[in-house]
Amino acid sequence: AFLDGLVLMLITWLINLAILRTDQSVITFVLGILYNISPFLYSTLMHGYNGQTLGKMAMNIRVVSFVNEDKISYFQAFLRDSVPIILMLLSYSILALGTNGFSDRQYIDSRTFPATHIAIIIINGLNFLWVIIELITMLMNEKSRAVHDLIAKTVVIRTD
Repeated sequence: AFLDGLVLMLITWLINLAILRTDQSVITFVLGILYNISPFLYSTLMHGYNGQTLGKMAMNIRVVSFVNEDKISYFQAFLRDSVPIILMLLSYSILALGTNGFSDRQYIDSRTFPATHIAIIIINGLNFLWVIIELITMLMNEKSRAVHDLIAKTVVIRTD
């Protein structure tokens, strides 16, 4: 996780640098989306390609299909991150709806802001709950499979 975090810091730093250097709102919007989905893209693409992120390579572990220990598909890699992706999309949707979109004045309607704020707090709580559930299932499962592994029908194995 530490090595993958460093890689993601570099990626998001580069995206942030590009955002700061452009004055076109469409490019800024697209780069903003890329900035927010980069952890999921990194994880999904790396796991789908080789079953490993750079951090997993360093630790000599790989994600494989639980059924036959073959390489996982990109769909299985996506499924592993599907719950956090859904929570992120829900959060952004509520934020966009609650602020009536992003106007030039960055005006937030005082009637919708409290409900939006509460909804975002609830979603963040659900995200925290997801992490706790992941840890508990990983510790309680015979093969240390977390919920995302159960959803995607995957398992993490040692490669050495």
